[in-house]
Amino acid sequence: MAVYIIAIVAVILVLVSAYRALGGASSRPIDPAALLRSLHAELSGSLENLQAALSAAVPGAPHDDDTARAGRRRTAAIQQTLDGLPPDSQLDDAQAAARALLIAATEDAAWAWRMLEAGPPGPGLAQAMLVLCEHAARCCAEAGPLVNATAGGEPPDGAGDALLEPGAGLPVEQLGGAADVKA
Repeated sequence: MAVYIIAIVAVILVLVSAYRALGGASSRPIDPAALLRSLHAELSGSLENLQAALSAAVPGAPHDDDTARAGRRRTAAIQQTLDGLPPDSQLDDAQAAARALLIAATEDAAWAWRMLEAGPPGPGLAQAMLVLCEHAARCCAEAGPLVNATAGGEPPDGAGDALLEPGAGLPVEQLGGAADVKA
């Protein structure tokens, strides 16, 4: 009988330790402001790498799968961490606005990395990746002051404009010369 009790206790201890090791609930509270600053810095680095990869991408030429794969994985990690933040109702206005901008930026960057990873881009695909990268960079730049705002602060006027105006600030020729796009 004692052997069974010891075996059950040992199994329970192994299960509890495996749960904790594989991402069980954290015993420490998350500091959203510090996490947003860290994610903003990581996303900025990922966007710099994406812009460099897009500049180096030549249609029809072989490309570096490892760079694109690493960029996609880095961006996916940022997305997953953003998803783990508390809901907007538990964040102040500046943090909620920064979170929305960072989510939009990571989504655009993730798609651009996926397209780059798929193979050498044609002219249309290269243009789409450029537009996604530029929009992600605008969202990330706009989130910068918000992640550094003091707690309880209101988002500055115009925060979130990059979410509402895709293509704003891009020259018309980068968007394919469409006449109905704001330049």
